[in-house]
Amino acid sequence: MAELRKSTFTDFAATWLQDYAQVSVKHSTYVSYEAITRRHLLPALGKLWLHQISGSDIQRLLARKSGSMA
Repeated sequence: MAELRKSTFTDFAATWLQDYAQVSVKHSTYVSYEAITRRHLLPALGKLWLHQISGSDIQRLLARKSGSMA
């Protein structure tokens, strides 16, 4: 849990993309994950500390994104 207090979502996303996605999925899938992260997730969550992100934050993000796609 202490590690979560030291990481922002940006830190987590970069590590996840490099250590998991890049080596576990097809290149085209990785490119999609990276684009979604850069365009949608980082602007909304990037500066938040991981331990601060709540289910409500995710629900608000999804509601905004689904509203902008309607």
